Amino acid sequence: MVRINFQQLSGNPHREAPHRWIAAALHEVRPALPSPPDSAAWSDTLTWLQNAEAVLTREHILIAIDEIERLQTGIEEGWTSAAFLDFLRAAGDSLRRTRLLLVCAHPLHRLGRAWTDRLISVIHREITYLAPEEAEALLCDPMPGFPEIYPPGGVARIVRDTNGHPYLVQLVADALIRNLNGRSSLSAKEADLTRALDRALTDTPFFQELWSDRTEEERELLLRLAEREPLTLEASTALKELVHGGYVTIAADQHRIAVPLFRTWIQEHA
Repeated sequence: MVRINFQQLSGNPHREAPHRWIAAALHEVRPALPSPPDSAAWSDTLTWLQNAEAVLTREHILIAIDEIERLQTGIEEGWTSAAFLDFLRAAGDSLRRTRLLLVCAHPLHRLGRAWTDRLISVIHREITYLAPEEAEALLCDPMPGFPEIYPPGGVARIVRDTNGHPYLVQLVADALIRNLNGRSSLSAKEADLTRALDRALTDTPFFQELWSDRTEEERELLLRLAEREPLTLEASTALKELVHGGYVTIAADQHRIAVPLFRTWIQEHA
């Protein structure tokens, strides 16, 4: 398996031709392969990958690229091009034992026509909120022998305030454990949990990134809901995007911000 994080793409020497980064990363984990081609043409890298499959006859290759949307930033800023998307499409069509896993915070259509026109054969899988029992298991049994650190009702509070968002569940638990470790304690009080939730609002750029990624119309709807919810909002493209993206939930024609922590962040920081 090859792991690449495109968050660092702008500072990578292969940023103009990201396919070369893929070849270099695979060669690093399988140094017995021939050296990758020193070429800006993605077709040369594709041929090299096809030859790599012939060498690694007993292996399947998974190339996982996190924050793939950073490529779009490069396209817009002019330090890379959409040619990498042509490479992805060709690789998906021609490679037999190599698969590319693209991790993105957005559906492809939000990245633009260049993406949807080229990546027409991708299989989409959405990572959504954990069910309450799944979030509880993550909090209470992350490893064998994990102690009962939460105050009464604490687990339910975390699940409720995060709505089972996988990252936020872990973020709050991490903040709580750091607090307990700082005073050599294995038992949290309600005040400790409140501090952990407050830290989750400020110790990460996550909420700011969520906010910045939305359109002005979408932010206006979120502000309305943050001020007073539930509300019945008129149908619109912006509302549809917020619901589809998991930002807003609907129950009995009433709309709410899906994650109470995000609602608090909007009230305090937006």
